Amino acid sequence: MLREGKARECRLEPATAREQDRRPKLLMPRIAILYRCLCQLAALTVLVAIPRATSAESTEGKNQPTGPAIVVDLAYKELTNGYVNVSSVTVESLPDTPKLPPNIEKNDLGRYSVRFKDAPPMAMVWDRTSNVLYLDLNRNLDLTDDPAGVFTNEFSFTNYGSFKNVHITVPTKEAEQPFLVDLNLFPLPVGSRLHANIQVRSFWQGKTTIDGTDHEIGIIDQPTEKSGALTLLLRPWEHRDQPLSASNSDPSMFVLPDELFFRGHLYALSHRFDTNKSPAGRRLELKETRAELGEIAITGKHIDRIVMTSQKRALVLDRPAPVERVPVGSYMLDNVSLKADGRRAVLSSRPQELLKSETVKVQSSGQTTLISGGPLTNSVSIVRRGKALVFNYELRGQGGMAYSLISGQGAVQPEFAVYQGDRKVASGKFEFG
Repeated sequence: MLREGKARECRLEPATAREQDRRPKLLMPRIAILYRCLCQLAALTVLVAIPRATSAESTEGKNQPTGPAIVVDLAYKELTNGYVNVSSVTVESLPDTPKLPPNIEKNDLGRYSVRFKDAPPMAMVWDRTSNVLYLDLNRNLDLTDDPAGVFTNEFSFTNYGSFKNVHITVPTKEAEQPFLVDLNLFPLPVGSRLHANIQVRSFWQGKTTIDGTDHEIGIIDQPTEKSGALTLLLRPWEHRDQPLSASNSDPSMFVLPDELFFRGHLYALSHRFDTNKSPAGRRLELKETRAELGEIAITGKHIDRIVMTSQKRALVLDRPAPVERVPVGSYMLDNVSLKADGRRAVLSSRPQELLKSETVKVQSSGQTTLISGGPLTNSVSIVRRGKALVFNYELRGQGGMAYSLISGQGAVQPEFAVYQGDRKVASGKFEFG
């Protein structure tokens, strides 16, 4: 630290003869001291002139390891409400006849087979007379020894089946993988097949500290996918009990990348099953690396999180500054969430030109501008169809992007009211579509 002080007055006077005799002896030490001071001043000037690099910025090369990895043990967790993934599968007719529970042979039975990942097919029988579904959980074509595989339809009719809290185990090459799902069945108009909609309500959860802040981090898998298609969950630890919903563009969930840039750090991600403990868990490793950085200017307001993705990398910016330094590359704008005055909104659609190409291009020189975020503007267009007026509501932000208001129960339905003078003559809610 430099402090102001009183200047000392220096006077140059002729030296006496005795002092002239001493000058050669004192000159060399004083020159040495002056030389050392000049060297120290030059070093200080160099240190001040070089800007400080962020922890992700490369000073020696690209993608070089920088320190010990963060290892997170993930444990299986089930959700009491909400779901983290939705997938679909076609349920084929069952070629073999399974052993049936007693007293249902004469009922209206639908015999089907469903396959999860690379596991052997699982037989299931839908008793439409009793509106009960039987699952062959142990895959031995015997429905009499699966007491946990009996589920009652949530609806009284049989042209649609909704079966809640279905526990299945999917054997994979690595481990026996558990899932909690809600199974929705739709008979197809042609043939004897079903369309199955599977809502996943389980994932692998862990806790980690990044840059001094605790976060919930997890991996979400799909029972219908043979490989890949994993999702990463990342949000503050204090938000871990908040509902999750795959249908509301939740910004805390995005495709599991090979690299993650978060809170100024770039991490290479790897994961595997840990079968050394019972029950088996997953292990996620974050290895910090370095990369060349560039500047991105963010123009919008009220931004709580931005997620941008490339083929192998995800950038997550929480409450970003007007200018951020991020790894150089081309990215798609995956999600934007806004928060202001206790209200939340998430990106619901993007301009078509943004979908067609990676338009957010960050370079090492210059500055890229991202037009996104608030303030939001309510917009209603009215179209006449015969004797009816059709109201179309949109909530638009910067760059013309559309947003949806979100509450703890999901998307908020906008409401409208029609007045004639001071008298309300009509009201209603907008439906999604």
